[in-house]
Amino acid sequence: MKGEDCRGARATNRLRQAVEDCLKTYDDWMDKPGTEFYWSDLTMSLHLLGEHERELEYVRTARQRNPDSPNALLLEVRALAALGSLDEVRELVALAESRATGSGEGFLTVLTSADQYLRPHGYTELADSLTRRAVEWAETHQIRTSDYGVALLQLGRHEQAGVVFEELVAAEPEDPALLQWLATAEVGLGDRDAALAISERLVEIEARPFTYGNPTFGRALIAAELGDREQAVGLLYEAYDEGYQYTDALRHMPQLQALQGYEPFERFMEPKG
Repeated sequence: MKGEDCRGARATNRLRQAVEDCLKTYDDWMDKPGTEFYWSDLTMSLHLLGEHERELEYVRTARQRNPDSPNALLLEVRALAALGSLDEVRELVALAESRATGSGEGFLTVLTSADQYLRPHGYTELADSLTRRAVEWAETHQIRTSDYGVALLQLGRHEQAGVVFEELVAAEPEDPALLQWLATAEVGLGDRDAALAISERLVEIEARPFTYGNPTFGRALIAAELGDREQAVGLLYEAYDEGYQYTDALRHMPQLQALQGYEPFERFMEPKG
């Protein structure tokens, strides 16, 4: 299928190549059902390259052609956060709330994602406000998903977050993402041994087939939070070798903020083409 080169290039950190490949078919495929990855991969590549004006241009075109897409809305929030357009971020969050349906989990994701897009750029006041709103929303709508737990972590409510993630891990004991967030709660509570024990569980999970580096990525997050930046970067390389993809999470995840600007990490992040 056309467009696979675009995705493959982005996943392997060949970001300039990804932009070139995406643009070859962007206009033809951007508004067709099931082809979200064309503009998702294009804008993610531009985001990681720091070309936020271009990122915003293409995201807005995608939103015009896909006005009901929650993913397109979130991508615009990401671009606006990078550009410091906080009023426009607030407007999109309000729009997402007006569209909230069903359980309300979709709007909770918007709030927690906006938080992670804003914090790396220093907009902590708005991020905190949205995260408090996320916790209120989750508790009002009785949502106990990972987004709720993440919001609690961002507010420093580690014990409560730990309870949420323990429940989620009990239901899915081999989910690397849930385990890494549980480890974050343990680190926040000062329990280094518990976090390291979770890292060992991830080693066991990585030995199984079709994990694509996700458990090793979780171990990298734990190492970063425990202050071992060298080990964290080494594990990121291992995760990549095992199949983990380059995504904007490497810039946004709270566990990796301690690595931003660290020279070995920046070498890891440097585009390969």
